[in-house]
Amino acid sequence: MSRAGDRAHESGQELREKFLRRREALEKFARWERLNPCSATPEAALGGIGWLYDLLPLQARKRPVDTSGVRELQRRLSVLTPVAE
Repeated sequence: MSRAGDRAHESGQELREKFLRRREALEKFARWERLNPCSATPEAALGGIGWLYDLLPLQARKRPVDTSGVRELQRRLSVLTPVAE
């Protein structure tokens, strides 16, 4: 069964507990991020991404990019905060 189907069987309490755990994890990350600001310049960050991309095998780089997961995440998160246009 798909993950969406699995969620359909979760009770309201289970979903609430999952939400609270995720919220706590995000708050913990936000605290860590405030104490550990990024020191890389945007140029260095992009360079790092390029370097990581170059590490991928050529066959993987030739595959079409599937962004459906990103779009689905954006769709789900859009109910929490409106997307700025």
